[in-house]
Amino acid sequence: NLPVTLQSEPGKGSIFAVEIPISDAVPKRASAKLGRIVPRPSLLTGLNVACIDNEETILSGMTVLLSGWGAHVMAAGTRDDLQTVIEDNDGALNVIIADYHLDNDDGISVITQVRSSFNEQLPAILITADRSAALREEAEAKNITLLNKPLKPAALRAMLTAIPTSKAAAE
Repeated sequence: NLPVTLQSEPGKGSIFAVEIPISDAVPKRASAKLGRIVPRPSLLTGLNVACIDNEETILSGMTVLLSGWGAHVMAAGTRDDLQTVIEDNDGALNVIIADYHLDNDDGISVITQVRSSFNEQLPAILITADRSAALREEAEAKNITLLNKPLKPAALRAMLTAIPTSKAAAE
């Protein structure tokens, strides 16, 4: 049994507390079962992702998210910077993720240029708050997957796990 305490003041709220003893000793039975912990490889290990967004905080967050899933991220805020970072990585690219609204540019034209420079069949994901039928039709006509904002990380991860990686191709 663990002791439980209660403090309450009318109109101010209540505090409940449970006291749990701390032990430095791990039972022998438990320590024998722990063994060696082996990290599980990420589903996106080996995936090379080019990411473009003109908002630095969004780009940084996307980089952290994708890297946390094991992907190698090539991030840039402009078309020219993206072209350079992809070239610096020898054009090794599995997918491009682009924001639609960029400073003096748009994600569809950036995707089109990257495809013409590196791989016409490159999978592409366009992220946008624009829900217009015209944009949806244009993206579909150019074989670009459209994800609406707010972005659901689980939906993005599901799409990315379906993309073959260069690691898988090498095996």
